[in-house]
Amino acid sequence: TLDGVKYRLGSADSPEGGKRRKDVKSIEYADFQDVDHAKATGLLNKGEQDKAGDAFIAVTKSTIYAALRERSYLDAADAFIAAKQPDKALAALKELEAKAPRSVHLPRAVELAFAIEKGRGNRAAAQEAVDKLKKNAKDWGIEADVLAATGQASLHREDKKLAESAKELERIWGSVLTLSATSDEDEKEQYARVGEQLALDYGLGGQAEKAFAVYKKLMYESLGAPQARAHLAYAQAMSTSKDLDNLRTAFDHALIALVMPEGDTQVRTKAKSLARTILAAFDKAAEADPKLAGEVAEYRKYLNAL
Repeated sequence: TLDGVKYRLGSADSPEGGKRRKDVKSIEYADFQDVDHAKATGLLNKGEQDKAGDAFIAVTKSTIYAALRERSYLDAADAFIAAKQPDKALAALKELEAKAPRSVHLPRAVELAFAIEKGRGNRAAAQEAVDKLKKNAKDWGIEADVLAATGQASLHREDKKLAESAKELERIWGSVLTLSATSDEDEKEQYARVGEQLALDYGLGGQAEKAFAVYKKLMYESLGAPQARAHLAYAQAMSTSKDLDNLRTAFDHALIALVMPEGDTQVRTKAKSLARTILAAFDKAAEADPKLAGEVAEYRKYLNAL
């Protein structure tokens, strides 16, 4: 629960231990041997989201596992959202909170409710969900604090208040939301996504230098795939300049994004296209200044070799 984790090492007769929830990074549950949940998952995999949602709700009544019961409410909500039945999704989320008021899944449940209400234009209900995350962040932990900030930022962004959106994200990025030597891939991805959005808010809000600082930080963290995205984003931002030194920087980072093994196909495709666009700008500059011809030829050789 949100209060803590209790466990026994070994047999059911061994002494019970416990930790505060905030001292536990993550919990790995063994696979639950639950036939009904397996059937519900099967329906979901077949694309029968509505039936799957109902089946997951049935699991909450039948399973003997408390952890699976709570998770099944979220599974049901996700299925109903996919089936475009937001009211049934909200009902599942409300029932989770009513039946398990100290569930570790509450932050995620409120986030889903926020997404549903925001998606259908119910601004008051969306703000109410964000306020709930803010109010409970101290009790619910870092996850709630992060979701409150990203949710509020998205509402500010919707109102074209980019400075306010950036303030929400800069409050958590690098402080509440951090990286460590033990950060897993999901944590790295979340850190990167929030950083990328912060950089976009800075850039679109006219704070280019702050945006560049965020991209540089992302480029040189050990993030894997997000690093390639950061190099590409930095190159895209720099490529809008007419200054040749900035274009050189943009070209270099586009090539880095192109060759990084962690980058996916989409990043590599965009990076190569951007490099060609920058090269075309250099071709035009070389027409006015023939001394650039040798440099442009060198850039073309690099790009054609990739």
